[in-house]
Amino acid sequence: MDNNEEKAPPLWIWLIFFIIVLIVMAVLFYLRTIKKENDFTQRSYYLQHTIKAAGIKPVVLILGTSLTRCAYDSSSKIEKFVKDSTGKRLVIAKIWSNGTNLETIINHMPVLMEIHPAILVVEANMFCYAAEDKHLVDEIPSLLYSLTAEKIYKPYLPEEKPKKPQDNGEIKNRNGIIDTGQLNSFKLLASSLEKRGTKIILVNIPIEVSEEIKKWNSPDTLYFKRNINYIKRDISVTYFNPEQYWDMSYYYNRGHLNLKGCKAFTKWFCEQLSEQVKIL
Repeated sequence: MDNNEEKAPPLWIWLIFFIIVLIVMAVLFYLRTIKKENDFTQRSYYLQHTIKAAGIKPVVLILGTSLTRCAYDSSSKIEKFVKDSTGKRLVIAKIWSNGTNLETIINHMPVLMEIHPAILVVEANMFCYAAEDKHLVDEIPSLLYSLTAEKIYKPYLPEEKPKKPQDNGEIKNRNGIIDTGQLNSFKLLASSLEKRGTKIILVNIPIEVSEEIKKWNSPDTLYFKRNINYIKRDISVTYFNPEQYWDMSYYYNRGHLNLKGCKAFTKWFCEQLSEQVKIL
C-alpha cells in the first residue's frame, strides 16, 4: 500500500465548511435585505422632506430607473427653467432606483399613496422592459463593498450621477417584457392620484437612434403598446416622445444618456413640462 496516497478530508471538516458557507450566505442575505429596506426608507424620507419643504408650491414627482441616473439634469435647473418660462415656482422630486421595476418601487414606498403631486412623470421604459433580477451570488461583490465602505445606510442622493466609461456596443440582452399584471400597482397609484387632480405624464427617454428604431420595430413592440394601452384604458395620460436622433457623443452606451445627452434631453423636457405647468 502506498503510504503517500492522499487521504480525503474527514467528513467533519466538510460539515464545518458547509456550515460556514451557510452562515456567510445568511449574513449576505441579511445585508441585502437591510440595504434594500434602507434604500427605500431613504427615498421615502427624501420625498417626505421635499414635499414638506415645498409648502404651497406645486410638486412634480419623477419616477424612473437607470444605472447611470443621468436622464435628467439637476432639480434646481429644471425648477429655474420652468420658473423663467412660466413665472410659476415649483419643486422637483426625483425617485430613481437602479435596475428596479415600477412595481417594486411602489410596493416598497407606501408614502407614494399618501402624497399629492401636481404632476407625476414616469419613465415609459418602465412599462416595457423588465428589470434584471439579480441573484444573491451576483450581488456578493457589491454587498461586501457596502459592508467594508459602510454604505449599507447610504443616504439617497437624487442628483448623483456616477461616471461610466463609454461603450459603443449594441444592446444585445433584454430582461424580458413586463406583463400587464405587473402594472396593477401603478394603475392603483395613478388612479388614486388622478382623482386628487394629479396629471400623469409618461416620458420616452431617448436611446441611441439605431436602438430606438429596433425597439419600435421588433416583435416586442406589440407588448410595449399593449402595456401602454392597458394604462391608458383607465387613466388619462400625456405622452412625451422627444424623437431626438443624437449620435453616440450623447450616450454612455446605446441605452443611457451621458452628461451631454442629459443636458440636451433636460432642455427639451423642460420645454414640454413648462407647457403643462402653465395650465395647472
